[in-house]
Amino acid sequence: MASPLHPVNQRRATVLLAGQAVPAAAIRSGPEAFQEVLARAKTQFGSALCQCKRSPLRLVIRERNNKLHLACWPDQAQEHALDCPFYSIEGQGGRAAYDQGAITPDGNDTKIKLHHPVVQKRTEASRDSEAKSRSRLHIWGLLHHLWESAGLNRWYPGWTRDWGMVRYVLRRAAQTTTVDNEPLLPSLYVPPPWSHKRRDAIAQQWSQFKHPLITNHRGTNTVFSGFIIGSIKSMEKTPYGFAIRMHHMGEPIYIDEATSARLASYSRKGWAAARLLDTTSQKAGPADTTAHVIAALRVQASASRTLVAIEGAMMRVSKAWIPVSSSYEEAMADALVESDRRFVRPLHYDIHHLDQPHFVLTDCADPQGRDPLPRKVAMFVYGKGIDEAYQAKIERNDADLAQRLGYGMWSWNTKTSTTPTLPAVHPSVTAEPRAAPPQSSDTAPASAN
Repeated sequence: MASPLHPVNQRRATVLLAGQAVPAAAIRSGPEAFQEVLARAKTQFGSALCQCKRSPLRLVIRERNNKLHLACWPDQAQEHALDCPFYSIEGQGGRAAYDQGAITPDGNDTKIKLHHPVVQKRTEASRDSEAKSRSRLHIWGLLHHLWESAGLNRWYPGWTRDWGMVRYVLRRAAQTTTVDNEPLLPSLYVPPPWSHKRRDAIAQQWSQFKHPLITNHRGTNTVFSGFIIGSIKSMEKTPYGFAIRMHHMGEPIYIDEATSARLASYSRKGWAAARLLDTTSQKAGPADTTAHVIAALRVQASASRTLVAIEGAMMRVSKAWIPVSSSYEEAMADALVESDRRFVRPLHYDIHHLDQPHFVLTDCADPQGRDPLPRKVAMFVYGKGIDEAYQAKIERNDADLAQRLGYGMWSWNTKTSTTPTLPAVHPSVTAEPRAAPPQSSDTAPASAN
């Protein structure tokens, strides 16, 4: 897995290997450059130490294909600092709900199985019969895998994000992901920030992405699919469905009525927010230029060379690109960022009705003042449209969930006029140095292009 952030936006966490301190992000994303010191550490000590926290955490030194790499100690991935490249959520969220083999860690890479193959013969049977199975991922699962692997569902004081940064970390996550044993990155297009100076390079990237789709279009015997992840600018009604326009992309993606209906059904919150971005439809109401909606689309080319979405997901995000499901959750995410809090947004993947907190604060003080370490607090935001009797049941279930997880609980009933006070920050957290001042993602290395 690649580092969750560009190096200029994270503290310089280090790993201690045989007495030598090496950058955690570098050895996580490129262990092949550290084979000699990894071998020495494995022989002399049997493990390594991650120094992302005051109390170092052990790392396993594993071998795969005659190459050594580092992995989290069992059941400790979630104990690493949020800005550590070894942090991940294990055993919780939508990722843990799949059957074995749907998402398979393989060293620093991740193997994923999808319901719909990227390359498909016209004579091949569809996998739609497996739609309710958890043995494979749909596009929601793929989107959330990339978002989580890129660290975009969490926040740490001192971080900053713009679209250039989001694109960079998504592509880094895709670089270590295979779909049905094929590398994902060549089949993924994330629009680069538009630059007049780079227009020729941007046009070339778009042409490289489209070429195999056009060559193997929907009228051929072998049809290629690709994936586009971008921020929606507008959705315009057409005689056959919609034209989706993305920021930083000149060419629209077309979607027919049947696919639109499926997308609206499985992405209700994102679809509703995206429709408010549309200034051309009277039904859409007033334009909402403040909402951010991410579209993840599986596309194919028609015989006329236009790109058509055949599957998709729409995900509303906050200003910091944290996934949210409502304006209230967005306000909460913004408040946490502005307050310099450390938090995670659990992701449901394809399991939309999964019980999980809306946010998890990871920097909280023990109200009794007894715990020397920060504690986690599950956060729940209840919208105004929830029936009173039903809300009482939801709150009881959420309280039980927080207790099972071993977390504290905080909730906000948006029917009240004020937001409750946030849990206090643990003294050990406030004593830590802040991350280095972030710089523009224009300084991202060439691999971000």
